[in-house]
Amino acid sequence: APEPPGAIAADLLSRQSWWLATAAATAGGIALAVFARRPAWKLVGGAPIIAPHIIGAPLPEHVGGTAPPELAAQFVAASLVTAALFWLVLGGFGGWLYGRLSRTF
Repeated sequence: APEPPGAIAADLLSRQSWWLATAAATAGGIALAVFARRPAWKLVGGAPIIAPHIIGAPLPEHVGGTAPPELAAQFVAASLVTAALFWLVLGGFGGWLYGRLSRTF
């Protein structure tokens, strides 16, 4: 989840390592699902996609920080709404552009 400035967070190196491992596992799982010839291997491709999320990202020892809890909640809500709007606009524009380009060629 997004964290406001001043929030206590887990070690940066461990969070970045988890993120990198998650991206690599997801890429490997998608590659298996797309390029495997046998259907069983396509199903096996789901395991590396799901595994990092079952393990979970590193968490801090204790929760807290300099920001008041109400401000932290507003920050998280605003961050999530902004990210959702970004992806909706990007997806809509991408769909529109794909439709326009597919008619052109």
